[in-house]
Amino acid sequence: NLDVKGKWVLVLQDVPQDVKTEERLHYNQYSRPEFKATVAKGEGALGLIIANGPKTVAVEKWGHPTIEGSPQDSSLPVIKISTLVLEKLFSQAGMNISDIQSELDSGKTPELPEFKNLKAEAQVDLILEHSKGRNVVGVVKASSSKKNLALLVGAHGDHLGHGHSGNSLARADEQGQVHPGADDNASGVSVVLELAHYFSAKKAQNHFKKDLYFAVWSGEELGLLGSKAWIKDWTAHNGALSKTFAANLNLDMVGRLRDKLIVQGSGSSTLWPALFEKLSIQSSIPLSLQADPYLPTDSTSFYLDKVPSISFFTGAHPEYHTPRDRVELINFPGLKKVALFASEWVKNMAQTANKIPYENVPQSHKTLGQRKFHIFLGTIPDYSQEKVKGVLLSGVSKDSPAAKGGLKAQDVIVELAGQKVENLYDYTYVLQSLRPGREVPVKVMRLGQVQELKIVPALKE
Repeated sequence: NLDVKGKWVLVLQDVPQDVKTEERLHYNQYSRPEFKATVAKGEGALGLIIANGPKTVAVEKWGHPTIEGSPQDSSLPVIKISTLVLEKLFSQAGMNISDIQSELDSGKTPELPEFKNLKAEAQVDLILEHSKGRNVVGVVKASSSKKNLALLVGAHGDHLGHGHSGNSLARADEQGQVHPGADDNASGVSVVLELAHYFSAKKAQNHFKKDLYFAVWSGEELGLLGSKAWIKDWTAHNGALSKTFAANLNLDMVGRLRDKLIVQGSGSSTLWPALFEKLSIQSSIPLSLQADPYLPTDSTSFYLDKVPSISFFTGAHPEYHTPRDRVELINFPGLKKVALFASEWVKNMAQTANKIPYENVPQSHKTLGQRKFHIFLGTIPDYSQEKVKGVLLSGVSKDSPAAKGGLKAQDVIVELAGQKVENLYDYTYVLQSLRPGREVPVKVMRLGQVQELKIVPALKE
């Protein structure tokens, strides 16, 4: 209830510490600095000052800011001050920040000060450092002279380096160590390379009707950037992806085969269930088919461009995104089975000239693990967007509130429920405040024109 219009706002890191666990869980979703900046911006603040309170347990960190996914525009400058400066600031005003933080930690809202005579000077410049990722794509031409649709087999070749990105799950004693990524995703890359070698060597014997493309994608961990960039370039020169490619097979984390191989995205074509039943019997590999094609891996890039897409996966494990994902833990006999199974899939697909039917699948509302309920719109943001103020959509899921409201791929959401949306953080914050079943306005930039649509949020289980 503070009037912060035209003022700078000072906030503490983290959440109240001395409240019940249920309250902490509730506060956690609003605790990130990005969300606090969105709130301040929405209230008309000029800028945000962030500090660790003297009672804050979190370590005070300094250094270069990181931007998740892709550069996001924001009209609000943000600076950080040290705890020492924070204490001096309150001391000069005759107040004790430790006492104020103690009240805040208990869940109370004490009378908060306004520094009317304080002057500060700072310069905020974001200098973006661009890196270059490289996709590697090769092709084995079909023996048939007739032009048929091709197959694309790929895996992402990037990982987390020393874990400095926000995706690392390294323990405190593992900070800064190399994340080898043996399963995620050297395992998938090794299968792609083996298949490329195998089918190149066997080209004379194979009477294939489809060209075989083999690819290693960059930038997957940053939001499927490599595969999306390649698709954008391909379509600019060759037209719609579905005019060239019949199907896509993605291999992501296939080095820990246990009791079964997981086939994700099996709902992307009506052909897959019967085919995989046959391949499972022939190979003696038990399969677990999961229909949902909206996955956090490169197969989604191709599915959104109307290409039936599946992804092979051997399951999650505690070493995921940590320095412990090492080669010693790879199940090499199992990895060989996955490679042989993938080769049988390629043979079955390549020996027929038939088109593989594409199935438009509603996005799954379920999450793994415990049951959770969230607001659901069915929008699919494009994480490769750059220099876009708003949220660029790479697509919307079938029968979702977004689809029913008329939102389309390439729309840029600039306002939702009356709140300005400049980036993904703004969008996520506004999304959490919506009520299911209550219609709200949404403004999108479409072909250079602002259009106002209506959308009815649903409850996601």
